[in-house]
Amino acid sequence: MNAWIESHYPTGFLVRELKKKGFRITRSKPDVIFTYGGDGTLLEAEARFPGVPKVPLRESRLCSTCIPSHPARISLLAEKLLKGAYRIRTEQKVEAV
Repeated sequence: MNAWIESHYPTGFLVRELKKKGFRITRSKPDVIFTYGGDGTLLEAEARFPGVPKVPLRESRLCSTCIPSHPARISLLAEKLLKGAYRIRTEQKVEAV
């Protein structure tokens, strides 16, 4: 599965965990985008990759829609994604015109 990581933070640990599980980290035609940061990083990723499923990971407690970024949690999450054991939740977007 192709994945990209959108972040303003160092992501070495995340790259290592995802590659261990078999993900290919590439910006070209990703199947999923991992966002590591907060709400702003998630919005930025949607602007760059509209319609591609996002997995929001958080660095702090501020992002209520994000998953804590503990390595064990990321490993389990990666396994579930590869097995197809997930559901996509759609959020509404507002676009200024």
